[in-house]
Amino acid sequence: MKHTIQRFVLLLSTSLFFAQCNHQQAHTTTSSKNTVFIWDFSKPKKYIYRYTTTQKHSSFLSDDNADKAAAQTMEATLVVKVKSNQMADLIVANIREKKSILNQKAFGKGFSGAEAQVIYQDYPADGQIQTLKGNLSLGTLFPLPPYDFAKGGSAKSVVKLPFHLYGSTLFANGYHKLYYKERTKKKQRNCAVLTGEWNVSDLKVPEELKADAKLEYKGKGTYFFDYENHCFVYSEVNLRTEMSAEMKGGGIGSLDNVALDSQVKIVLELIKVEEY
Repeated sequence: MKHTIQRFVLLLSTSLFFAQCNHQQAHTTTSSKNTVFIWDFSKPKKYIYRYTTTQKHSSFLSDDNADKAAAQTMEATLVVKVKSNQMADLIVANIREKKSILNQKAFGKGFSGAEAQVIYQDYPADGQIQTLKGNLSLGTLFPLPPYDFAKGGSAKSVVKLPFHLYGSTLFANGYHKLYYKERTKKKQRNCAVLTGEWNVSDLKVPEELKADAKLEYKGKGTYFFDYENHCFVYSEVNLRTEMSAEMKGGGIGSLDNVALDSQVKIVLELIKVEEY
């Protein structure tokens, strides 16, 4: 039972990871002309964030013939460590499992994973990365436009998400859009409020596969960016993924009908900035 949930969580994480890869690659075709929405990586320092994720998953597999549900809350510290080359390593440390539930049965608190994980090396100040190495949250937590925009402006990019269907690789199409909503104060800092929107749901299945499939990857995020000191102050992201696949006239083995509904909430809050 637990193994079934883990298989689906792994499938989801892999899919979302590729979604962020393609989102970031869409920006690399345009040279960066950004002077406001850019990190201050002028000297070695650490931006230290409180990082919390809450995930809820429900799944159905025909070989089990039953619904499965899981929920988990994790806390960690995310460090943007600026180096002398004016690039940064992104490090997740102090990973703690606050609560875990499987089919309405609660499990105790504990540690999960390594003490520290490097999720990106040599992250550039403009945030325009060509290849995402590791964590799906990087593209959703630190979205920066490839150019400066004024209040009321927006930047849109194409997202192409791989979808693996019984040995075939298809692609779902959609977009990510970033809006500049307003200016406000947050944690005594002057911030620009940015909002992000993801929608990837255009999936076409060739008739030769004799299958029905659906993918909806949608989400919204709110971001407070300190435009004077050039760093993120707070991020809150809500993502939902619905996936299903069904083989017509019987599938491969017993796994001919699968479905997944996953909701993820991510919160990132700046604790302090320190030089080293």
